[in-house]
Amino acid sequence: MKTRRIALQGKKRPASYRRRRDPMNGNLDAPWFYLFLSVFTFIVSLCLLILACSVLMPADDSVPGNAFEIQTSFSFFHKTGDAISLYAPGYKKPFAISWLSGYEVPLPDPSLLCKGDIYRVVVVEARSQYAICSVATADMGQIISAYDRNTAYRNTQFIPCICVIIMCAGFAVLSIFMILVGRYPEHFPGWFRDMFYNSKAWTSPAGTYDKAYYRRHRKR
Repeated sequence: MKTRRIALQGKKRPASYRRRRDPMNGNLDAPWFYLFLSVFTFIVSLCLLILACSVLMPADDSVPGNAFEIQTSFSFFHKTGDAISLYAPGYKKPFAISWLSGYEVPLPDPSLLCKGDIYRVVVVEARSQYAICSVATADMGQIISAYDRNTAYRNTQFIPCICVIIMCAGFAVLSIFMILVGRYPEHFPGWFRDMFYNSKAWTSPAGTYDKAYYRRHRKR
């Protein structure tokens, strides 16, 4: 470790110095830590980026694997914010229609659903409610389809997903530059290097990585 801390003092690094099995070319005191941090940040950002993009994909008529069908009627409803809760006889949990603002088709008046008619409802059971995926009449007349519900979810998540995509793309690019700056600091200005590493992280004085320094001393 002591040899890494020797200042260049106007001499170009010997080739053997760079040929070491060091991912940062001997420029940083903890090269493997910074490499792991960069790769980990890139992988996490990429996974979140793919997840956010998948939400924005065109909607389909699929339902979650744990969804199941219930035949029931509704007695009354309650609207709160961007959701409607329908209450059915014999069920303690309400049946919730969420993301009302995202629906591209007009939804039926909830009071018309509470007249005692039997409906075939596909739901996913949550802790405090049944999340409605689709609603159909007893003779399979579609009222709310899974496609409509999935489209509503996508529409309401559009802005958050765009923000996540921009943020993840930024972190992915920063993680790449973190490796590049660590390996080739002489190709970047000092203010840019300081964005990724502080002065204590380098094995040599900060000025020895300046491009002008390399030009002045490359023949010595």
